Amino acid sequence: MENRQKWHAKNILRVYFNESYLVGGTGYYGRTGLYTTHDFVLEGANSTPPYFPDFWMHYTMSDALISKLDVAAFKSNPKYYPPAKTLCPNGTMGCENSCENSEACTNRETAGKDCLVIAMMKPDWDKAYFQAVVSNIGIPAYFCFIGYDGVNKYASDAADSKTPVMFIHWEPDMFHVTHKGLFDRIFLPRTDPARVKLATGDYGENGYGKKTNNRWTWTIRLWKSPNHIISQVIGCDNDSTVRSIQFTWSSPNPGNATLPYNCDGGIDALPETIETSRSCDWISENRRVWTGWVDAEPACDSSFYDYKVSECDSNAHRTVTYFWLLPYAPNPEFSVECSGGSNLPEDVQIDCEYMPTSSPTFAALAVLALIVVVLLAAAIVVVFKQRDAPVIRRSQFEMLLWMLFGGFFVMGAIIAYAGRPSRFLCGIRPVLICMGFTTIFGALVIKSLRVYRVFMRSDMKRVRVTLLRILKFLSIFYVGDIVIFMAWFAAAFPEPTITTEVATEFRGTVDRISCSSSSFIFTALLIFWKAILLVLGLYLSFLIRNVSTDFQESPWIFGSVVVALIGCVLILPMSYLVSMRASTFYVFLALALIICTISIMCLMLVPKLFRLKEAAMSSTSGTSTASSMKSRTSMAPASTILTNIADGEKKIPRDASRKTSQKYMHQVQPLANKNVANPYFSTINDEVTSTTNAL
Repeated sequence: MENRQKWHAKNILRVYFNESYLVGGTGYYGRTGLYTTHDFVLEGANSTPPYFPDFWMHYTMSDALISKLDVAAFKSNPKYYPPAKTLCPNGTMGCENSCENSEACTNRETAGKDCLVIAMMKPDWDKAYFQAVVSNIGIPAYFCFIGYDGVNKYASDAADSKTPVMFIHWEPDMFHVTHKGLFDRIFLPRTDPARVKLATGDYGENGYGKKTNNRWTWTIRLWKSPNHIISQVIGCDNDSTVRSIQFTWSSPNPGNATLPYNCDGGIDALPETIETSRSCDWISENRRVWTGWVDAEPACDSSFYDYKVSECDSNAHRTVTYFWLLPYAPNPEFSVECSGGSNLPEDVQIDCEYMPTSSPTFAALAVLALIVVVLLAAAIVVVFKQRDAPVIRRSQFEMLLWMLFGGFFVMGAIIAYAGRPSRFLCGIRPVLICMGFTTIFGALVIKSLRVYRVFMRSDMKRVRVTLLRILKFLSIFYVGDIVIFMAWFAAAFPEPTITTEVATEFRGTVDRISCSSSSFIFTALLIFWKAILLVLGLYLSFLIRNVSTDFQESPWIFGSVVVALIGCVLILPMSYLVSMRASTFYVFLALALIICTISIMCLMLVPKLFRLKEAAMSSTSGTSTASSMKSRTSMAPASTILTNIADGEKKIPRDASRKTSQKYMHQVQPLANKNVANPYFSTINDEVTSTTNAL
């Protein structure tokens, strides 16, 4: 920072030096200025009373001098006015009809008097300087822009015809060589360093003929003139983030390139190189702004720093960190290209748009999902080992296994919905959810359909519904999913898409990545297809509600559908209607999937486990009872037993037998009921047992 203070002090001294340095002895004034003809100067000195065209003060007090340079005479001469090309459009720097006007001139014309005219070249040359000088010292003048060639022609014609004239020019220039001795420089008051700093580089900002806010100055415009110093921007042709503005003399001294060759006085050395982070286009369009940085560094503001947004951390946050575009190497808290003003803002944390896999919350949910996977695997082992038990066999153990395998898909979806979206994850997430749903509820629907096909026939014929046939029915649901997914992935694959959004936590924008598809129709089709599966399951469970509880599971299927509906009611609004943190949504999604999966599995398996336990206890009790009955029977005469059986058969009327048969066409009693002899029930029981094991 010590070097910066020295640099700033050096520039202050240079400004003072520019204002106190006298023109050297090279024989000419190396500055731009106002000129008039030598004959006009002599004419004024010989007049009575005399006036002095080569001294600025007489232009503020001598009506005779002003009338000699009347603007009306200039504007009435089509040879010079209006110019062939408009150099100062209306509304630019207070121009009207190619001319600007001072406040003193406006006041003088209001009083019914004339104003003088000064022939100017172009408004961008010594921009606004001489207009501000003349206006601030009270000279009533018009500033009419007629170009370099126009001024030369206007001045040379005036010298030839000995006509009074006032125009802007500079030395050295070939014009003064070819018209040597014909023109004299008009002396203007000198300025001081304090007033130099007040220059704004603008004129006419308050309107045509109004007072200007530009406090006049002299030497600040000297070095900015394109005639003496030129600038070059380095760093535009490569990928560098730093641009350097270097200065050179337009005509360097052949013996010493650090000195000018075509001027003297004013600036004694070239400005130091300016390093900036601004773009080359900005530098080209804002020359007036950065030229002021030669004398003093700009105040720091938001244009000198930028920010970067980190990736998601383990807390599901992203950190916004601010940094200077050109940091000061010893201390990055400071900038090289500015001083004072604003400091770097504090870091800001924003929410991550996905659940990072490094999050402890994800780890906990993943462990919970793995526990469910282990429980599902254990349930598969139990069902497979007990597949010959009547309770499991009548519940179609193949469909129970199929349902349990569906839980693996759902648990896999919990893992897949975390992590930064990629093409693989964006594609696999909906596949896992849909396959899990179809596998679980497809198995339940097929279980109900199989019972319906066997028991709900009115022709009382034996029906064989093999496992292969049932799987063909089940494949319909998978084919529907596959067709929708193939069309979706072919037409509008859910790609990982980065969108730029306006941040709410800080001033700026942030890039967010998410899985995005160009069409919602395929998601809607999948939801509709799953709704059909749910409705079909409800309908079939309703149709078989009167079948024996050994074969139908209507209450449990209905409960499973209700659980699925509750899960959908919780998840769908959060996905499309509610705005919340991505990590919070993931927690809700994962818990909903885990709870729904466990609930459905419990509804379908826990009652069977209790019945298995009851069957085991009944088997133990039945064995002891059978042994006791056997001993009693052995003590009774055989003729008595046969007589009782015959009497029992005679007591059953035929009509009662027919009614009993018709009754069990729609309702099958449990196998444990041995009080009613029903040959149709025995046939169905054997059929279900055989078809369950058939392929």
